[in-house]
Amino acid sequence: MISPGRDARRAAGRLCLVDFSGPAPSAALERLIADRHILGVVLFRKNIESPQQVARLTDALVAIAQEAGAPPPWVAIDHEGGAVTRFPPTVGGDPPPNARHLLPRVTPVPSAMALGATGDPVLAQAAGRIAGRELRAMGINVDFAPVMDVNTNPSNPVVGTRAFGDSPGLVAAMGLAYVRGLQEAGVAATAKHFPGHGDTTVDSHLGLPRVDHDRARLEDVELAPFAAATRAGVAGIMTAHVVYPALDPSGVPATLSAPILRGILRERWGFGGLVFTDSMSMRAIADHYGMGDAAVAAVRAGCDVVLALGEEAAQQEIFDRLAAAIERGEIAGARLAETRARVAAAAGRWGVGSARAPQAEGTESPHEAEASDHGRIAEQIAAAAVTLVRDRAGILPLAPGRMSVVSIPPVPSEGPGPDLSSALRRHGAVVDEIHSYDPDGPAVLGGTVVAVTCARGTPEARVVAAVRALHRLAGDRLIVVGAGDPYDLVAYPQIPAYLATYGPDQPSLDMAARVLLGHARARGTLPVTLPVALSEAPG
Repeated sequence: MISPGRDARRAAGRLCLVDFSGPAPSAALERLIADRHILGVVLFRKNIESPQQVARLTDALVAIAQEAGAPPPWVAIDHEGGAVTRFPPTVGGDPPPNARHLLPRVTPVPSAMALGATGDPVLAQAAGRIAGRELRAMGINVDFAPVMDVNTNPSNPVVGTRAFGDSPGLVAAMGLAYVRGLQEAGVAATAKHFPGHGDTTVDSHLGLPRVDHDRARLEDVELAPFAAATRAGVAGIMTAHVVYPALDPSGVPATLSAPILRGILRERWGFGGLVFTDSMSMRAIADHYGMGDAAVAAVRAGCDVVLALGEEAAQQEIFDRLAAAIERGEIAGARLAETRARVAAAAGRWGVGSARAPQAEGTESPHEAEASDHGRIAEQIAAAAVTLVRDRAGILPLAPGRMSVVSIPPVPSEGPGPDLSSALRRHGAVVDEIHSYDPDGPAVLGGTVVAVTCARGTPEARVVAAVRALHRLAGDRLIVVGAGDPYDLVAYPQIPAYLATYGPDQPSLDMAARVLLGHARARGTLPVTLPVALSEAPG
């Protein structure tokens, strides 16, 4: 078999974003930039030590491309807020001298569902603007946010608090506001996961989900926020590796579906922005279609940018298969020309390869005018978001005295773990902290018991067992603080009190501590519906 020529290899590279390991460009990445002229990179926790280091990294990527005569690389990241952030919780320090607009910290901003609980699009726009300013200052051009899935399924294992809520109207209003803030700050927003990952019980990282609703339901619920985003000028759309038989009877997932991507997104809605695949290494694709063949099918169906993430061998499979398809004409020249034009237009709009820039002038919102820094805006969001879902025994505010704070694993794999104890101590509480509670072990719990959960979707059996055991021991002295999906309350409906923060970020936990101790009132409104039977469960 004859290897594809250089032009085909580079045309394939211009379709792909890749990942790599380490805080500096790897030798393999340098080769991909020089030889393949790859479109750019996606950053993960493995690449990040501090904002200053990320700024140096993005500068290095631009320099490598310039030296190789390659186009400047795009730099993308998943930065959603709440538990989904690639930045470690301790990042900080002074900005480097060549980046005077770089803030000394990456602000921990509450999750999308927390924003939904505020019901305030102005706060959502402020959250997007914070993200955009800080990412842009580090040389990041694309944020794979916001999530515009309508999370109607309490058992959803992958979306949960990443969504603004379970109402299409709320999701659209908050999502569009977030997009405005992010794009005003000079970063391309990407609405995901089109046409909607909110009513699934399978995580597409691990399997191939299927949504069997009829077309009318999909139009009214799943599709509605994305249609609104395309009308409002969102820069990009990320596809879902999910099958929608009512939209494409062939049974292929949306990422590979021309009826969905071309028929709905391009032809019906007239969307002219970039269409990104989700990662092609996710098992919904890799296990069922093969990454290389799926990449070709995705581009043919209408995707502009392929996320060729994973091991070098997986990336190579995608590059080689795309290059062969281009050389053989399996991917038409007109299809490639469409993508080249969109990429060039977007690169100009979002300053790919240009110097890191400050936010646009004259875009301050009323909320920002009142707050002198991003941290205070994050606190305002948390203050409007934390929700008292239940207090049957009237135990709030907590009486002065000693309390036990029990953190129940699992905690987020990336982003901050919940640290409610420190927040309570800052506000004057005396706390006994228990990190690994064993429901079968000896019980040494004093005073009020505060259990902190970080559930996603249906809580694990060990989480349910721990909370129920704590309830047997503490009775009406137990309050659960949900620092993950609020749906976990369904698994233990008899508990007397439940406070939702919608994430483990420190502003939300600090506000939770203030509410628990009576220093503030919980002002949020639950943006999702819990089963009716929950409110009728015996106390």
